[in-house]
Amino acid sequence: MNQNRTIALIPNFAIKFSSDELFIPPPDGRLVDELSDHGWLVKLVSFFVQKDDEFSGHRISASSSSRVVPVKLSSLNPKSRLSKTKAYFFALFALFGQVFGKSDITYIYFPGNINTVAALLCILFRRKYALYVRGIWQEKGAIRWLYGFVFKKAQFVYATGVGFCDTLSKYNENVEPVSPMISLTDRLSAKTSNAEQKTHGSKLLFVGHIKESKGVFDVVGAVRELRRKEYDVSLDIVGGGADALVSRLKEEIDCPELHADVNYFGQINDPDSLQRIFRSADIFVYPSYYPEGFPRVVYEAMMSGLAVVCTILPGMKGFMVDGENCMEVSAQAQSQLAGKLELLINDHPYTESLQERGLADVKRYFSQFDGKTHAQQLMSKLEKFSGQQKQV
Repeated sequence: MNQNRTIALIPNFAIKFSSDELFIPPPDGRLVDELSDHGWLVKLVSFFVQKDDEFSGHRISASSSSRVVPVKLSSLNPKSRLSKTKAYFFALFALFGQVFGKSDITYIYFPGNINTVAALLCILFRRKYALYVRGIWQEKGAIRWLYGFVFKKAQFVYATGVGFCDTLSKYNENVEPVSPMISLTDRLSAKTSNAEQKTHGSKLLFVGHIKESKGVFDVVGAVRELRRKEYDVSLDIVGGGADALVSRLKEEIDCPELHADVNYFGQINDPDSLQRIFRSADIFVYPSYYPEGFPRVVYEAMMSGLAVVCTILPGMKGFMVDGENCMEVSAQAQSQLAGKLELLINDHPYTESLQERGLADVKRYFSQFDGKTHAQQLMSKLEKFSGQQKQV
């Protein structure tokens, strides 16, 4: 137990508030809870933003006895540019207090503007910090040098995906892949093969935030093209989003070509319900160009024995291989996506080979973590670095 140890955790998402309650994404909630359960005092440092109805997150206890202490940098109104500017201004002052606060280490999610500033402050005032890299960062011009400096000075770096680890290892020798924070991890070992359960490659699935850059509207458009060619194909969509985008999605699927074959389930937080939807599908479609790391939903799809059609983002390189464990598609290429789906629908053996290879590869990848969670990895690393002050 670490009764007297404190970690300042600076995520690159805002803490949602509703009345007197605070919420964060469920996977990150599990990380925070596990750290606090093992005796760490967790200072969760971020912006606060009003919770919307679609967000169903992990509730944070703000009681005086809790070992999780939410720290508000500033309140943020995403709809107001002036409000955001003021929020960032006040947040800078709040960060100084956290850097000089009594924390054994600062664990910074990356990338993010405030997160980069937090790392630079740690460097400037010789405070220990580590990074959790889970999204794409700028690799051009002076900013590339700045980010490289931040990577280099970190005590250690955890990253989502093989691609990120390969790039980051050029800057820091203590880089490791992080155990993905997904709810189906503990069910992987019980899954042996799913290909034999599939009858044909015509049931598609998209799981993700409803936004343009996640590719959901390209998926709907591709299904429309397939239906016009009289393919017997259906699509399930799971995920929440802004009201305007959800309304647009519902309008697009509420047409004679699609309304009977495209189902929108909204946000699903129950792991068992989500698992049933994954395992009822044949092909997982994720043509995202959002600047994320390795999308957890792709791991979940592979665990469930689905063939994956996706863009290969930088964090996915080195693990996702076109023609072996996935079929790669370009971003914002609806007709190309329709063509690749048509190929899989017509070639059942190829679809099954992607399902089987994907499942085998994800099992092999997860075996390296030996059942450890993100929190367990982090605590083990902190113990290793305990008492070691890296020269900055």
